[in-house]
Amino acid sequence: MQKILSLQERLNNFTGDYVSNYPKMTLYRLSRLLPYFSLEPDDIIVDYACGSGMLAEIIHGLVQKYVGVDFSSEFIALATERTSKLGIRNARFKTSDIVDFAKANEGVFDKAFAMDFAETIYDDEFRKIFKAALSSLKSGGTLYIHEPNGAFFVERLRDFKLLPRTKQVVAVRTAKQLERMLNEVGFCNIQIRMLAHYEMPFSFLHPLSKLPGLGKLFEARTFIRADRP
Repeated sequence: MQKILSLQERLNNFTGDYVSNYPKMTLYRLSRLLPYFSLEPDDIIVDYACGSGMLAEIIHGLVQKYVGVDFSSEFIALATERTSKLGIRNARFKTSDIVDFAKANEGVFDKAFAMDFAETIYDDEFRKIFKAALSSLKSGGTLYIHEPNGAFFVERLRDFKLLPRTKQVVAVRTAKQLERMLNEVGFCNIQIRMLAHYEMPFSFLHPLSKLPGLGKLFEARTFIRADRP
């Protein structure tokens, strides 16, 4: 049974080397999702658990305003420096608890993003955070989620402790589990796409997802669009 980590124990995992090494992650992880985003020039968007602000680099020219939110002051400093060097003028960043930020910004945003974040929180936190995220959206606003798929064979091997899991990850869910929890907190019109992994060699395995019966074992990533009623 996996040890339940305290909030402080998990916060301690998102500092130091983890933050400084994060920009080395490929932009392709997010840029490949662009065809699935419905963005308008007048959109005001929020990026929850924004990390180093990679999403801002990808979409800043497609929206009116980008707001990145993260509990880590280290990440916010890195994101601010990163976007400043890139000359991005319509992005701002705030160090904040997501629930507190969302409560202070109810009905403000057209679109919300939570990219590779939900796997770092437990179920009770998921419900609390995404219910708050829902309230921060305008009526008819849209949430986008990108996550590892709990049914992917690599994640299953990690569940059985045959492969190690990074210490930042506490709950990798299947698409159906994510859909159910989003419905519980009030999202509607939930659309799910199963995607290839963004890195080789796992990306080459995605065609195997067409196999009858075993296909779900080769769907590496989950992409979800969900609306506020």
